[in-house]
Amino acid sequence: MRGERKLPIGVLQEQLVPALVSRGFLETPLSKQGGSGRELLLAFPLGHLKRASGANLDLLDIQVHPRQAAFVLSFSVAPPEGVTLPWGHFIQSQLLASEVPERCRLYANRRSITWFAPRLCTFAKPAKWRVDDAVQRAIALIPEVDSYFSNQALGPHVKCLVQEFDVSGKPRITMRTA
Repeated sequence: MRGERKLPIGVLQEQLVPALVSRGFLETPLSKQGGSGRELLLAFPLGHLKRASGANLDLLDIQVHPRQAAFVLSFSVAPPEGVTLPWGHFIQSQLLASEVPERCRLYANRRSITWFAPRLCTFAKPAKWRVDDAVQRAIALIPEVDSYFSNQALGPHVKCLVQEFDVSGKPRITMRTA
């Protein structure tokens, strides 16, 4: 299982991260985040990516599946005032993409919640080719992420969870799709 993760992590670092850095994102290693436990290191081996956008901060994480050669892009916008949740207030610079009340993901399939992974029909191809193909499919969909960051528009491969809390702190979660 570990070998199955090494190849996509390497290809993501070689291809997807530079594509995001070229769009102004800066890499933030997990070691700079407070309390980076084993689960965070396993899920986000590439750390986090952040980009200033006016007063807002664009947040983007590349989450890698713990047991498969698969990944998904999670992203959100951190407002300048930070976020207050029932368990505390978080300043903008402390936030991760998953901690903002509206958090989105870019999926491989527009009709379902499918992570980017080698396609089943390509098993005859070499493993590196199959992983390259999955990463290139994600790179081709980055304009949908840019569209969300520029005007909160949802592309066909983007699904967002919106979390609201009532006065007692009970969460209500809804999904936004295109």
